[in-house]
Amino acid sequence: MLCAVCRHCGLCNGDGSVVSQKSIVTQEEFTFYTDVFPDASFSESDIGIAIDIGTTTIAVCAVQLATLKVCARRGQENAQRAYGSDVISRIQFALSGDGLSVLHDSIVSQLCALSEAVLRDVRALFLSERKGMPCVKRMTVTGNTAMLCFLTGKSVKGLSAFPFSVPDEFGFELPARTLLGGLSSDFDSCSAFIPPVLSAFVGADTMCALLSSGLVKKQTVSALCDIGTNCEMALYNPEQKKLWCTSAAAGPAFEGYGISCGMAAREGAVARVTCSEDGKVQCEVIGGGRAEGVCGTGLLSAVSAFVSGGLIDTDGAICSGEDCLRLCGSVVLTQKDIRQLQLAKAAVRTGLTVLCEEAGLTEGDIEHLFLAGGFGTKLDEHDACVIKMFPSECERAVCHAGNASLAGAVMLWVNDSYREECEHIKRMVQVTNLAERNDFSDRFLSALNF
Repeated sequence: MLCAVCRHCGLCNGDGSVVSQKSIVTQEEFTFYTDVFPDASFSESDIGIAIDIGTTTIAVCAVQLATLKVCARRGQENAQRAYGSDVISRIQFALSGDGLSVLHDSIVSQLCALSEAVLRDVRALFLSERKGMPCVKRMTVTGNTAMLCFLTGKSVKGLSAFPFSVPDEFGFELPARTLLGGLSSDFDSCSAFIPPVLSAFVGADTMCALLSSGLVKKQTVSALCDIGTNCEMALYNPEQKKLWCTSAAAGPAFEGYGISCGMAAREGAVARVTCSEDGKVQCEVIGGGRAEGVCGTGLLSAVSAFVSGGLIDTDGAICSGEDCLRLCGSVVLTQKDIRQLQLAKAAVRTGLTVLCEEAGLTEGDIEHLFLAGGFGTKLDEHDACVIKMFPSECERAVCHAGNASLAGAVMLWVNDSYREECEHIKRMVQVTNLAERNDFSDRFLSALNF
């Protein structure tokens, strides 16, 4: 029997005839390093949306709740970058005038648009696969503590100065349209969950990454590094059943920002560099066309190749004394670019070293090193060890975890038991603030060299 009004749901060919069931064609799936059990009550049409608010970029995906199939993905530069390239500068902006309101409105507007766009993508996919209309049931929004404060309009004054405090530990649920006021009525039945944060600078994104990596379930010493503008790190010792966490401000160099020829990892970006014994430089460009700039992984690869080839010394200086090294075409690597990478990699190395010391371990004790985030997933671990971002012993331990934060956000709405796991993680965690350590400056300076 035909509907009185055709709503183009995809369940028939428009003449009332039933079409055979088809599997949904999915995009890139998530990598979970732990068992994930979806709730059996979800139907095939039930959809969840996971959002990861990064300091530099925002990632959104829609997933079938019953199967964990990824139906659509969207990514976009965080519009808040117009008010500061890093967390600290945005916190300062939020404390001035109506800055917090501006940042709140910016992120809410952007998340509404991305959520609606992802839903449109899912509708199109369901129609093409004759699956009917999707029903958005759940949403998880994760990010570092500052990003969640901007989203919810909470004061960031406690994040601006010692002793650093959070206005809210989060870990609560509310209607999606209450959180994101511009959403359409398609989200009327959707609830939104904001995961708990661990400290002022170790946020819900780290909590989600800990979930999807299964770090606290490992029987070996394991570490997690979510590498980006703000690098959040964790170390778990199964013998002590303790978890240590910290955060280090690496700056935007890993994302290709603040670099003379820097750009995002898209078509035209130099992503890998090799240097032959005779000094000839070869570049791999995303898309295979003309090089327009260099992305974060290309920057890391270039410096690693030039250090190995003797064109950059251990202090980071260009050995020829020139101001730059040419990669290909008009794309160059300047002395300032090298210094920016040194600052970023030193932040990561210092954080990891301090965590090991806090746990009474050495970096060589790490048997699994999970690298997460857009940059962390794509970096070459050998290159990272060459420039001493990680100790050489860690090269064998690296596991590329993808967007572990987004994967954890998915887990939080497919089964409520993972919310209890978050509380378990909170009880065992010990957060270290690098800025409070008297030896931080000395350690950071010693980690600058290649």
